[in-house]
Amino acid sequence: MFEMLKSVSTSVAQFQSSVSHPETTQAIMNHITTLPSSLSCDIFNQWIELKDVARLDSAMCVNNLRPTFLNLLSCAGCVIETKTELAHRSFLSWLLMREIKVQYFFISGNVDEELGVQYMRTHGSVVKTIIREACRPTATQSRHFGLEIIKEACHYGNLTCLQYFGISVPFLIEVLSRCPSLQELHTLAFKSTTDNLTLPSCASLTDLRVYGDVRILLSIISVSPNLQKLSSLGGIINDAALIEIAEKSRNLRFLGLQRASCSKPAFVTMTTLCTEIHYSF
Repeated sequence: MFEMLKSVSTSVAQFQSSVSHPETTQAIMNHITTLPSSLSCDIFNQWIELKDVARLDSAMCVNNLRPTFLNLLSCAGCVIETKTELAHRSFLSWLLMREIKVQYFFISGNVDEELGVQYMRTHGSVVKTIIREACRPTATQSRHFGLEIIKEACHYGNLTCLQYFGISVPFLIEVLSRCPSLQELHTLAFKSTTDNLTLPSCASLTDLRVYGDVRILLSIISVSPNLQKLSSLGGIINDAALIEIAEKSRNLRFLGLQRASCSKPAFVTMTTLCTEIHYSF
């Protein structure tokens, strides 16, 4: 097994440096396809970037290994884990045509929302991470771009990471309700109209970054007992807020505060209750 893995590692390194050379690519693919199917899937899932898979698709357009290659891409065990921007219509169309599944979905400002929704309806069950580009609204682009794609993904309840800036409170509640495995949430939520915001339990959440309304930050903290990393940007954290964070997040290891108006006793309380805490200002 060790020799097999060593051989695979060498092949992948060669592949990444020669994907545009058809003869070398064919030799490497011939080697990969002789491996057990689970190991072949792992190579594509973890070691080869999606952009290189696209190049490989072009390089092998007339090749006796092409049927094996296409079957590998569309099989249930092949779920690409490398980070890739899925923005252009042609790229999303290619993913759908080849039945390629990805765990990481980056939504840029020029995303084709209709195709994105179609992709989520087809393969959204395997998507774990969605990051929507943070940018200002323009005359041709709504501040809610990508929202329908995320809503479709949330139906499966498998998201573990969501970064979305400009989320409404009702949609925040929907995300937390539908995605019980959510571990990382970075968001800018619109201001809450109430001080007593009721949210569902977020027992899996360990990494939280909130821009803006401190009340929303505190509401999420109150239902997230396992937080380890917390960042507050934009809102002012005072003594009362800091002590509330300390009392409800005893497992905190990192606290990032962009704007803080806290006394030394409040920080002493935080350090006493959260014994492994580190700060960033």
